[in-house]
Amino acid sequence: MQYLSKSDYLKYRVHPAYLWYQKHQPQKLPKYDDNRKYMFEQGDEFESLAMQVIGEVTVIDGDPLNIQHLTEATIEAIDGGSKRLAQPAFVNDELLYCRPDLLEKIDDNQWRLTEIKSSTSFKRQHRYDLGFQRHVLTSLGFNIAKVQLIHVNRDYVRSGDIDPERLVASRDVTEDVMAIEDEVAKEIEKAQSVIKQAEVNDHPAMAGNLNRWLEVYRHLYPDLPEDSVLNLIQLKPQLVRETYHQGIESMTKLDTDQLTSKQTAQVNAWKMDEININPQNVAEFLNEFEYPLYFLDYETSAYVVPMYDGIKPYQQLPFQYSLHKLQSPGGELEHFEYLHTDDSLPVQPLVNKMLSEIGTNGTVLAWFHKFEMYCNRIMAQLDPNRHDQLYALNQRMVDLRVPFARGDYVDKRFQGSSSLKNVLPVMCPELSYKELGIQEGGAAQRLWQQVQSGQRDDQAQQIYADLLEYCKLDTFAMVEIYRKLRRAAELEDDLVQTGLF
Repeated sequence: MQYLSKSDYLKYRVHPAYLWYQKHQPQKLPKYDDNRKYMFEQGDEFESLAMQVIGEVTVIDGDPLNIQHLTEATIEAIDGGSKRLAQPAFVNDELLYCRPDLLEKIDDNQWRLTEIKSSTSFKRQHRYDLGFQRHVLTSLGFNIAKVQLIHVNRDYVRSGDIDPERLVASRDVTEDVMAIEDEVAKEIEKAQSVIKQAEVNDHPAMAGNLNRWLEVYRHLYPDLPEDSVLNLIQLKPQLVRETYHQGIESMTKLDTDQLTSKQTAQVNAWKMDEININPQNVAEFLNEFEYPLYFLDYETSAYVVPMYDGIKPYQQLPFQYSLHKLQSPGGELEHFEYLHTDDSLPVQPLVNKMLSEIGTNGTVLAWFHKFEMYCNRIMAQLDPNRHDQLYALNQRMVDLRVPFARGDYVDKRFQGSSSLKNVLPVMCPELSYKELGIQEGGAAQRLWQQVQSGQRDDQAQQIYADLLEYCKLDTFAMVEIYRKLRRAAELEDDLVQTGLF
């Protein structure tokens, strides 16, 4: 039997082919990586706290693959008088299957459906999640009079032990869910027809959620040409549909009249097949810098259940920095760093050390500096004694990404992006994250949190060493890109002669 579960339906809404692959060729779909699994663990942690607030429930437990057992246990619990069920299982005559987080009997003939999400608000996709469940339950004769979302209270600030009553918030979303019941019913019917199809059309033009499907599509087609329209920055569904129907696959065939300025720069880079640099603009940008130069990068932690007092859910909390310092064009390149390893709030020791090293004058460079500035504001709130110094630091910050973001330095291999992970392999192919124990920020955050919570005590020293190497490369990469920018702007002599790099 081919059941259509809630997760199946939500895959259909991303792209009908997502559902088809799930039912017919699931081995071709990408597996969840460690970061994604860790997000699920955080969701489970929040759900357990939410259940503490909800109180006594009848839990329908068992092998999640044994649908018959779960549905029979659910019927038995309801017939036995249970009025509040957690994880009940339901299947209707159309083989639609769902397991609500919570189903409560309000009175003799009315029920409330509740979904628990570890987000801080009610999102558009939550309507369809709950809409599918309500459709199944209604078809089985349940009068779902109320629909509720339990979510994270974004304004909660930890003070002492976690207070579930304050961490957990709820919202009645009955009207939002009922408003889409006809749309959900039609989509369910279409989803069931997709399961019966012998072949699949997985082109992104058919996607309901283009960005999400492109993640899957690139896994399915790893040899996608670099000049594919699908690699165009700021890609919109309408453009994908138009190019699909016109048979256009390469961005070199696109008419730039219909594109944004960033898309046009990317397309022109492919059409001209050469690096496009505006030396004058780059030189003017670089000449605004004041020595000493500081290249700064933070690694941060954001967790659904705040780890320390004074922190909100998902609040970015710096726990590490790397700082490269160039005192003058003829000076030596110095490196400073800090990684918090104690079981305590990282802010004060991190700020004290950083401010002792970064000085009170000179340009502070970061990649997408708005994030580092945000981190400084957060730390200023948590360490009021350093408030003025941290805000003064923000006045000195400059985004080294600017020449790439505004089109003064364009290389087709950047794929239209000014991300460090896109720019660095092109500008400095000798530098690579691929050999490091930690290769991206999501893993850095996850592993530090796991060490701090005691999940990886036996690996702590290696993880700390890997974190230091990862963050150090982030700032050294900026130094090297800065050097290459000076060369492009014909300002390289003072650095080249010193042999600093």
